[in-house]
This record gives sequence, structure tokens and C-alpha cells, in this order.
Amino acid sequence: DIYINQNTTLAGNVFVNRNLNLVANSLTTGGNLHLKSTSAASTARINGGTNASITGNVNFERFLPWAGAGNNGFRFATHSLRTAPVINTVSGLPVATNTLILFNETTNSYEGISNRAGTWPLAAGYGVWTNAANTLTYSGEPQLNSVGPISLPRANAGWHYLGNPFPSVLDWEAVTRTQVDNAIYIWEKDNTGEGNGVWG
Repeated sequence: DIYINQNTTLAGNVFVNRNLNLVANSLTTGGNLHLKSTSAASTARINGGTNASITGNVNFERFLPWAGAGNNGFRFATHSLRTAPVINTVSGLPVATNTLILFNETTNSYEGISNRAGTWPLAAGYGVWTNAANTLTYSGEPQLNSVGPISLPRANAGWHYLGNPFPSVLDWEAVTRTQVDNAIYIWEKDNTGEGNGVWG
């Protein structure tokens, strides 16, 4: 773990494998801060701070697990940047048709994202087809302030797919919800066949 408890400017690369803890002081990255993600159980995160606490880009990684051909399928991911990145600037995304999908709440169905020159909206969860161990990488200033409100597009009851917009854990009980049920579901990919898994 790394603790920042005084104003700090990074003069060279710093790689964080677990926790970066900001204690009421500022960090200027100079593009030298790297939050690593090396396994499904090991992804670095930021604890504390606000948007004013970090100046400069942070290099993010998001590991997408894979365990063989029976484990092919979609992993759902999002980014944690203040400014929505252009999709084709996120490295590690598959390029074939329908290998990057979103959930269309209006039609209640999944659809492929064909415009890779568009931006990846804040808190939007995208399905990334994974047929090998892979790591997504992207860069920008991290989202550390409160976010909201996020308007959900459905005019009636139904599902929405959202991602955690922060580079840290999210306490669902601390999220203010209006006309949203208490339960959330997470997709768990398994090894029983291509595309198989369960919402839990």
C-alpha cells in the first residue's frame, strides 16, 4: 500500500498493486502513476481524495479473466475517468463485430457497439468478449467526486446495466436511489461452456 500524506509530485513511474491512500493532500502524477490489475483478485484502487486531490493522468488496468475455451464469453467492465474516453483509445478491446456490447434498456436487449470513435459514458457497463487472458488499459484523470444523479432511460420497470464509476470499492447501501430496488446483480462467468454464466 502507498500513503500520500503530503503534497507530492511524481518524478518517475510509480506502480500500485493494491491501495493508493490519499490523506487530505494533493498528488501531481505527471502521467507517472500506474494502477495495476494482474488477476481477478488483484486490482489496485484509490482510497480517499477528491478530484482536486489528483492532478494529471493516471494509467489504469483492468484484468479480464479467462481459463480456457469453455470460459469464453463476455466480461462486463467500465472506466473510472472524469472525462469519458474515446472507445478506440482503450487498449485491449476486441475489434471484431459484436465483441463489444451494451445493454439497451429501451429495447431490453444487448447490441453491438459499432462506433468505436464514440465515447464510453460514465458508469456505462460494456460487455467485452474474452477468449484469452486480457487486460484493458486506459488513461486519464480519475473520478473521485460524488457522481449523480444518473438518469435511467426506461420509462417503466425493467433492468439497467451500470458500472462502478470510481477507482475504488462502491458501497451500494450508500447510493441514493429513487424508484430503484435494493437488489443488484453481478454477472459471474463460469467454465461450463462458451457464453455460460449466472447472474448472482
